Amino acid sequence: MNPRSVYKSILRVLAKSTARTKSSFIVGILIFVAMTSMLHGQGRLETVNRWDFGVTEDAKGDRWPDAWTRVTGIDYPKYLSIAITKRSTSPEELQEIEQMRRLYSQWALAWEMKQAPWKITPETTPREFDRWLELSVVNPYLEIQMDGGAAEILSPMTKIEQDSVYGVRCQAYSDCSSNDFDSLVTIRFFDRDKKLKFESSSRSITGVSPWQSLSTHSQYSYQEDIAWAQIALRVRPRNANSYRGKFGFDAVELIRSPRLSLTLNRPSRIYQEGEEILVECKAFGMNSSQTEIDLQIKDHEGKVAGKKTIPLTPEQISPSIGDELLGESNAVPIGKYVATDGQSNVKTKSEPKRKYWNGSCQWTLPSLPPGFYEVRTQLERTTKDRFELVQHFAVVSKKSNKMANNSLGWSFPEDKYAETLGTDDLIQLLREARIGKIKLPVWHDTLDKNASNLLVSRIDRIQAAGIACVGVIANPPPSQRANFSRSKLNDTGSVLDDTAMAQTFLEPVLQQMCVRLVNFQLGWDHEADFVNNPRFQPALEWIRRMLKRYGQEAQLIAAHNPMIAVESSRNIDRWQWTSSLAFGAEEMRTLLTRASKTQSGESVPWFHITPLPASQYSLKTRVQDLMERMLVLTDPLNQGARVAWVYDPASEETRVIRPDGGPQEMFLPFRNLAGLLAGANYVGKLPNKNFCQNAILEANGSGKMLLWTPTPKILKRYFGQKIEVHDLWGRTIPVTAATTDLGPIQSFEIGEWPVVVEGADLYAMRWQIGMELITKQVDLVVGKQEEIVVQIDNPFDFSITGRALVECSALEGESSPIPFQIGPNGQGKVGIPARINPFADTGNTPIRVVLRFDGPDNEVILAIDDLIQIGKNDIEFEVRYSIDGNNRLIVEVETINRTGKPVSFDCYVRAPGRTKEFTQISNLMERITKVFTLPDADKLVGETIWVQSKQFGESRVLNKRLTISR
Repeated sequence: MNPRSVYKSILRVLAKSTARTKSSFIVGILIFVAMTSMLHGQGRLETVNRWDFGVTEDAKGDRWPDAWTRVTGIDYPKYLSIAITKRSTSPEELQEIEQMRRLYSQWALAWEMKQAPWKITPETTPREFDRWLELSVVNPYLEIQMDGGAAEILSPMTKIEQDSVYGVRCQAYSDCSSNDFDSLVTIRFFDRDKKLKFESSSRSITGVSPWQSLSTHSQYSYQEDIAWAQIALRVRPRNANSYRGKFGFDAVELIRSPRLSLTLNRPSRIYQEGEEILVECKAFGMNSSQTEIDLQIKDHEGKVAGKKTIPLTPEQISPSIGDELLGESNAVPIGKYVATDGQSNVKTKSEPKRKYWNGSCQWTLPSLPPGFYEVRTQLERTTKDRFELVQHFAVVSKKSNKMANNSLGWSFPEDKYAETLGTDDLIQLLREARIGKIKLPVWHDTLDKNASNLLVSRIDRIQAAGIACVGVIANPPPSQRANFSRSKLNDTGSVLDDTAMAQTFLEPVLQQMCVRLVNFQLGWDHEADFVNNPRFQPALEWIRRMLKRYGQEAQLIAAHNPMIAVESSRNIDRWQWTSSLAFGAEEMRTLLTRASKTQSGESVPWFHITPLPASQYSLKTRVQDLMERMLVLTDPLNQGARVAWVYDPASEETRVIRPDGGPQEMFLPFRNLAGLLAGANYVGKLPNKNFCQNAILEANGSGKMLLWTPTPKILKRYFGQKIEVHDLWGRTIPVTAATTDLGPIQSFEIGEWPVVVEGADLYAMRWQIGMELITKQVDLVVGKQEEIVVQIDNPFDFSITGRALVECSALEGESSPIPFQIGPNGQGKVGIPARINPFADTGNTPIRVVLRFDGPDNEVILAIDDLIQIGKNDIEFEVRYSIDGNNRLIVEVETINRTGKPVSFDCYVRAPGRTKEFTQISNLMERITKVFTLPDADKLVGETIWVQSKQFGESRVLNKRLTISR
């Protein structure tokens, strides 16, 4: 309801309530209760400070909020108008407001003093009523009028405590039709010395936007030294030409929420299907109104998999936080008055002092199928200003393959995860991710015995777990960095340019590491081409000499861009391809094929399969691209001679793992693909027409398939007697089996997310790969014998036999199948005789060739589904129709002759229940259109008409059937 209409309605009630009756008192009580309920209604979030830019914040009356400051400087011009502004209020409305204020004060104080209202003359209005009038009727706000530059207004600093979480919310509007400026609110956090620690901003608004809520509500990490918070109201230009705009802020609140912690009962947050998943949530700094917490589970598609509201169990009671922190008072004045006896009194009411407490709750999650999930907790259910906390976890299938994929590796650019990810956790994570290799920095300070022993122990334990390590020679440790005067941060080239220093500090490192490692990489994966710089040739030479001195089998690896010509250098044993732009699967396959022709198998380069950036691509695109590039590893060409690497799997863009070892959204697709492709060879793919994108793999004699399609469909085909279908998240996909004339058929749904078929019949798959329909077109000549030719490749080292049969409505095939036999590893063509159906429609017609193979155990029935062209292209026959305004069916028959010699036809149009229409085409050289007119077209709607042309002297027949519609 509009606030102005509310107070006008109240005025009308008060105006009528002048009698000295009990009903008047009741009306006053009801109004007071209604007002106070509006004023004191509180949500679960706690307001620490609030600024509505009314008389409370503008005691001086200068239209500037007390204790607020504005940022000034070159980018913040002083001439910009920033002032408290009231919404337009007419003199009549102001008079009504004063009348309402007096009446309310009289009735409220009379109720409190238990006296008649006419005996009381109020001197002041109760504070809460003035507050309500300001908020609902007068409603002042802070307005900023932009004229170039930027504007920023800062609140006074507020003392805060660490065990809570703070945010800001406000109301804002913008009037900037040119969209030149962004308006937003920011909360900044400072330490005890009032030095900035970090900040958090709301979304921005621009253009012509009505009043709407802006807020920040992130559950930021605990920081022991934060002590102060400050709010900034900001308007910033989008470009140097930003000119005019008007913006408003109101109801600015510094809000407090209890700090939450959310933990799972396993540090890795990776569970096997069926294992107990226990979630524990703790809240610190709870007030009495917050007694429950919301928990919710979502899968990778955002679907809710479970939710629950759980009461918090108090753990300890803490004394109330100081009044200076929350701005609280034990006594709240509700107004000042003068009674008829002349005595002045101040009436107060007491409010209990709030108690803060800590609480916790636990939730044993319901049984979840394999997949990637997030569990989310929040205190607020009734507002959008939520302080949420999220933890990710993964549920993996019990049937998951535990084989490590030695063709896949992770590259950690620095040892920055050593503190959060211990050696035991790292080994467990690598095993769970099916990773067989890892790159770690090995340049350490050999004088620091603790650091040296820690690194050596880490490498020894990783390699003892069956995971190969590659030592990266890049940046020197911090204790030695000051000795490299010309070095730049994260630039190996600038470090090695200082040859004397690098050799001095690196020699003891290589002496220690050559005993343990075989492969050493020069620079990080993204540092391509610097090894080709002539300035670094001396460095390469002495590194090579030291490697040969301390490790005879040691190899030196370096990264480069494969699109740039690289000089052959004996100093580099193996290259790793890297580029700022990710190569697609086909580009990578082409480059590897080219490299294999010019290099030995052992020198085929390593390359990157780092997932596409999460900020630029959707999850579906990233998963599908990752799968296609990982499939390149299964190509039998130089199998096992190359390795693909993920660069920094713990980065926010990659989102494979968290820095502390927990899973992120790409972990399960990567892990399941790694296990699927471990030791697998690419066999081929089924013909794509009327099917889907696919890849067939063979691993230890068992068959696997990957299937995906841009358009979701139900796939019906025979894949094998015992198949299991699941997606890349590990979830089982239901399979429906049926028996048809072709034998058993399985059907299941596929779409953009790749689907895995385990247990595929390799015999059936290989036969399907080698089957192709050679005959693509037949002529429609009555009585002419045709031959449908099918090509069959035999991929086995033994002969195969079988029978072939054609099924097509346009052909009159032989009643008995045609036998065939193909020798070991051979290729054969099978001709199946067939006659044309003289009544068949011209154009593309579906055709199926059924092939029954004599398998080693039982008969395998496969089919080729394709299209065959009925009619030659030298005579083209097109039919169109329309219904005119006189209810006539107009049929246009266009005939095109490309034979180069004259042809003639008898042309008929047959409609159900009507005499056939006839015309003749004589000596057609190029193109002609004949028009047939049939009356009473409405009676033909829904019927099928038959258009037929018979060529003179050639027995060629052209047919078209059309179902008439409006």
